Amino acid sequence: MQAELLARYLSKDCTAQEYLEVERWLRLSEDNVETLKMYEKIWKRSLDLTMLDGITDSNLDWSVLQSRIEAEELNSETTKPKLIQTRSRTAYDNISYFSRIAAILTLVLLVGYYGSQFFEQPENVEIEPVLKEISMKKGQRGSVTLSDGTLVSLNSESTITLPNTFKSDVREVYLEGEAFFEVARNEDKPFLIYVNGTVVEVLGTSFAVRAFPDDEMVRTTVVEGLVSFREENERIEEGVLLSAGDLGEFNTKKNRISKEKVKSLAPYLSWKEGYLTFEKATMYEVKKQLERKYDIQVLFAEKDIELLELTAELKSRSLRNVLETISLSLNLSFNLDQEVVEFKKLP
Repeated sequence: MQAELLARYLSKDCTAQEYLEVERWLRLSEDNVETLKMYEKIWKRSLDLTMLDGITDSNLDWSVLQSRIEAEELNSETTKPKLIQTRSRTAYDNISYFSRIAAILTLVLLVGYYGSQFFEQPENVEIEPVLKEISMKKGQRGSVTLSDGTLVSLNSESTITLPNTFKSDVREVYLEGEAFFEVARNEDKPFLIYVNGTVVEVLGTSFAVRAFPDDEMVRTTVVEGLVSFREENERIEEGVLLSAGDLGEFNTKKNRISKEKVKSLAPYLSWKEGYLTFEKATMYEVKKQLERKYDIQVLFAEKDIELLELTAELKSRSLRNVLETISLSLNLSFNLDQEVVEFKKLP
């Protein structure tokens, strides 16, 4: 962890990405937490000394600290100051005392940073968590409240895997399919969702995540709050930050992540209310969602039907009414036989 970044974190002058990066570093081990506490004590003391030395900018410039240390060393080599017995601190004493604190802080940071690379860290022995699965079959959807108060709504053919008890410093779950999360806020215990090679990290917000096994895209749509969306093994700054109204997409074939502001969240969230909304969606995509929601099989008499684009809001509870709306919109006919529906082009 870079000293400059820790300085900005302690002075509350860091960006959202930098804040999340430091928070993630703190969760790696208890040693990192204790190290930051030690830095904070020295940091506060150094700020007090800057006031004595006439410096009021709390955003400490590390190059200035280093130059003061070097200047102090040079002064100590060329001349030895006389001991002045007085009740008030002299300007030289102020600089000398401040420089010593700065030197200590710099030394601690260097030891913490470089020492971790050369000394073997003791392994933290943790009890292997017991994982459980909550699944929804085709034609089903439901919700569950987790132990921390987070509400998860699961779409059809979706599974969430999570431990019986969350760890002390982080809440981690694994998703396959589609879900809507209303995360209980806990700044000391971030919530992480691992889904198809990506991770969504939040402190407290509501958003939807979608990544079915046959999907080319992993999608995250944010209703409120702020989330980090990135590849599982990437750093925070290599992903994207999503706020309300943002859609984040990760292309699993091209390994490319992007974000955009969407006009309406309905196409990504209407399933939660029990209906389907499409905006220029191909019939191939419509087919997949119909099969999940109604537990049916959808066939196309002509191959090119799957390329037709549908824009519609399908709120009817009746499957036949939904099929009629789709057919009228795209000039198609359909035949429903038990659990199989086939679309045909009209002559």
